[in-house]
Amino acid sequence: MSRFVDISNKDIEFFLSFLGTRCKTLKKDLEPYSHDETEDLVYMPSIVLIPENTGEISKILKWCNDHGIPVTPAGARTGLSGGALPIYGGVLLSTEKLSKIVKIDEQNHQVTTEPGVITQVLQDAVKEKGLIGDFRAPSVLRFGITPLYMTYENIYEAIEIISKVMDSKEWDNPEYMVRAEVT
Repeated sequence: MSRFVDISNKDIEFFLSFLGTRCKTLKKDLEPYSHDETEDLVYMPSIVLIPENTGEISKILKWCNDHGIPVTPAGARTGLSGGALPIYGGVLLSTEKLSKIVKIDEQNHQVTTEPGVITQVLQDAVKEKGLIGDFRAPSVLRFGITPLYMTYENIYEAIEIISKVMDSKEWDNPEYMVRAEVT
């Protein structure tokens, strides 16, 4: 027996109250979010939520945690490993609207982005500043760039949100926080 519950009308009404049209419930709208580029793996979410800021993410995660609703975060769904598929149904939390490059620190060679930034857009922005940036999956994953260069300042807000929802200090570690497939 699953520890998760199905999405109810009350849940949908709550999400619609602050997301409006960024809350998807029709089958035709859910289907593109049911798979990535992995061959033959399809898992339909019950609902797709597309937040635009961390405040909305926090509201979504708190509600889902309080009501036993599974949440699957997803980016562009271009992965080849099935790592962001909603295998338990529930909420697919899309980061597609969180796609800003927040800061390019030229002096320290650090970049702060929102989670939905497209890798090519980031590479172009860094190149435009005269810096070299190779953020393709093999180089990032091979050398472990993301976990090694994340700072507590960069993920403080994410840690705070997750800590509130999970009520756990174990998440206060960049090595645990940063596990993403870069495509």
